[in-house]
Amino acid sequence: MPDLLLFLKAAVFSVSASAVTVLALTFCRWTADRAINNRPPASAVLLVSFVPGVWTGYWSLGFSFQWPPGNALARFLEIILPAIVLIELVASLQKVPRAAVWFLRTIVAAVCGRVLWHESVYLVADSWSGLTSQTALVLVGCLLSLMMVWLILFRMAESAIAEILPLGLALCIQASGLAIMLAGYIKGGAAAIPLSTSLAVPVLMLLVMRRQCDIRGLLGIGIVSLFSLLFIGRYFGAVSSTQSVVIFFAPCLAVVSWLPIVRRRKPAVARLLCLALISVPLLIVLTQAKSAFDKRMAPLISDSCSSILLTPAAIAIRGEAQP
Repeated sequence: MPDLLLFLKAAVFSVSASAVTVLALTFCRWTADRAINNRPPASAVLLVSFVPGVWTGYWSLGFSFQWPPGNALARFLEIILPAIVLIELVASLQKVPRAAVWFLRTIVAAVCGRVLWHESVYLVADSWSGLTSQTALVLVGCLLSLMMVWLILFRMAESAIAEILPLGLALCIQASGLAIMLAGYIKGGAAAIPLSTSLAVPVLMLLVMRRQCDIRGLLGIGIVSLFSLLFIGRYFGAVSSTQSVVIFFAPCLAVVSWLPIVRRRKPAVARLLCLALISVPLLIVLTQAKSAFDKRMAPLISDSCSSILLTPAAIAIRGEAQP
């Protein structure tokens, strides 16, 4: 059974670590340059604050790391996540060519599924790459989907609703975690807690402090994390393909901000509208997942209740049967 107190502890630890890091880095930049309020904070502030939040959250959950990683979740946490964080830190440097950054991002998107599938039943043991035509087609579709969402969200990062995009991704990551838990993979679902909190807290704090921020680095981390969790839930859990697709493409609903009727609204109203629109398909998916979970667990619950209720009667009958 899920340990709700443990999950709450992980969320509190992750929020605290990210918040303290944001405050410390912002204070250091302010003392180094008193004109800090006249220019946006560097993207590296958000990225660096993400790392202690995630690490502290997984530490409080009791996740252990070993090399080489033994399953898909471990490969995500020990290979894919550090790789995308490092790439986005490099991308935050202004002197790095954008073409080189996108080349690195494309490589991560291309190998993500193959890394998660490593040493699994989805690969052919006697093949050098382990890929059949069907699995290769799946990976190509995953690559195209991942890059499409990446490009759409990066394009929206230049709009007035940019700051809510990491919040929308955090909602989707947490929804994917709940769906994975309801499918029976508790540890895989718990992995979403530090990710979602570490994405949301730095952006929320900078919004409260009324600081502009470049959120594209967090977007890259959030998109790859969301894809990886849903990939794990689909192929190593019992999350359906429909649920995975709906959750993964839900952040793209923020494109309504391009509509004239939304663009004429105040930025705060447009942000709330986009978040509400992103939440609708997530609630539908989670409602269906909860319904399927209840149907799957109903026979087990009824059998256990019947055994508990029949036990006193059986004892009484057995006692009467004895001389």
